[in-house]
Amino acid sequence: MRPLTEGVMNWKAPWAELVRRRAAQWGQILTRDAADGVLTQVAVAPAYYPSACCVASSAVLYRKAR
Repeated sequence: MRPLTEGVMNWKAPWAELVRRRAAQWGQILTRDAADGVLTQVAVAPAYYPSACCVASSAVLYRKAR
């Protein structure tokens, strides 16, 4: 899960930069584990963010593969 943002320029506070970086790191780890078959993606929310063109999903739910 990560905060919604429309661009890096919205992350000017020092704590916000740390949150953005850590969310990106976790995202890479989870995406890699899903690609390797360790995790299975179950759901994404929101599937559509109506008021912005460049905001991605704010959460991805995974299940540990058996």
